Amino acid sequence: MREIIHIQAGTFANYVGTHFWNTQESYFTYYEDEDPIVRHDISFREGLIHNEPTLCPRLLLFDRKVNFGSLAKTNRLADENGEDEEESILWDGNTVEYKQEPVSKSQYHTHLEEMSEDTTEDAVGETTDASIRYWSDFNRVFFSPRTVQMLPDVADWETTTGDWSVGQETFRRFDEENGLMEESLRLFIEECDNFQGLQVIQDTSTFGSFIGSMLSSFRDEYPKNQALTFALLSSTHTGHIDANSNPSVINEAVNDALCLRALNELSDATIPIYHPSHWPQGAWADNLKFDREKPYHTSAILSAHIESATLPLRLKGSSHDISALSNRINWSSVRFGQLSGTLPVSSAQTFKNRLNFSTLSSHKQTEFSREDVIRGFSTENTKVYDDWCNLSPLRAPFYACTTTPSYPLPTSFPPIFESQYPRPLSKPVFSSLGAGTASSGMLSDYAKLIGRLSTKKKGIVIGLEDDELRELANELWVLCDGYLGDGPDEKEEDAPGEDET
Repeated sequence: MREIIHIQAGTFANYVGTHFWNTQESYFTYYEDEDPIVRHDISFREGLIHNEPTLCPRLLLFDRKVNFGSLAKTNRLADENGEDEEESILWDGNTVEYKQEPVSKSQYHTHLEEMSEDTTEDAVGETTDASIRYWSDFNRVFFSPRTVQMLPDVADWETTTGDWSVGQETFRRFDEENGLMEESLRLFIEECDNFQGLQVIQDTSTFGSFIGSMLSSFRDEYPKNQALTFALLSSTHTGHIDANSNPSVINEAVNDALCLRALNELSDATIPIYHPSHWPQGAWADNLKFDREKPYHTSAILSAHIESATLPLRLKGSSHDISALSNRINWSSVRFGQLSGTLPVSSAQTFKNRLNFSTLSSHKQTEFSREDVIRGFSTENTKVYDDWCNLSPLRAPFYACTTTPSYPLPTSFPPIFESQYPRPLSKPVFSSLGAGTASSGMLSDYAKLIGRLSTKKKGIVIGLEDDELRELANELWVLCDGYLGDGPDEKEEDAPGEDET
């Protein structure tokens, strides 16, 4: 067994992660004659809920306390009475105690609990946009007590978004006070028979430096284990920022750049993901009706592709692991890859029109490697896919494909499909991880921005010296240059080796 421990950090990352774990839960089988398609013990461990054995994610989940919703009081393996432990108070004078009203259970959880044993889950109905207040509102799995890592809330007059040094200090104090590395993480690792590494989903604007510090500590303690990171970038657009922009906007963009530099050293493979506000219009969305302003919607789309693209790591009988996946993604000396895909796949769509979550460029790129996962394809879909792949110069070991059943849609999944009635139970999906020249465009955009800021002496605004800004820009340019080598020979202009993203 090759266990993976998962890290989720930040509100949007936890929206994505909630969909991810709900999908994992949908693979559970409950009858002896059912054969699961995945090895549950790779990402799950056995715990107890009311003295009943239950599978719980191998997961450390970080967010500010205010963002946990009802999970702050429920869905734990311990302290299920919902009462906080009393803290010792040194002050023996008069005190005035203020308590917030506890967050009520979500409508979705209430419906699930009201189900009787002979009621089908379809009777629960779908979640509705209005009923989703927090990412925990549609969570379907139970967590180990050490999974939930609540950071103290930030005062209304303070902001920690985009502040690299504050995130580092927050990690140091949180680790010191809560035994994060020596207790929570170490205990998860010691439970494993053959721990292979971490799979990380993080918001760079709020947890970039926190997770960077955590990965640095992880590397010191476990240098031989792997890390695969999905970095959810901030909503800032580097091309629209200059020295006169709002300092908070500048901070977030520089924080993204610092995070990318750190991850190149600390993560075996990093997949940058642009904010949903930057996702382009296109044929990839023809069969969707989602609201890009709603994280419940956009996280479902993103999670479907992250879950599908990493599914080979968990498939029963599969020899895939994070190391092999990272080696395919990594091209030359640079560790940044790309996530792309189409949900749902229809006969009218072509694979050239898939959405690339890791680039803003509309230009063609040269692909160096690609690992595809095709799910629930019809005979027609498979033929179109095979014809498209035959145009590509990519061959093993630069290319691989895994075929699996359709992507399952639990009742927690939002109604974002054009054809929604009757409620679909699954959809065909195409998801891909790979490497290509478009990553150089992302890195150069950040390098240009940092260069502009350094020439305008803006280092003091973001807590960096001007020399540090220039050094950061130079290092990003070096990473960018790592993509300038020649990939596999192209056969045709429109071949997927020169994909239009």
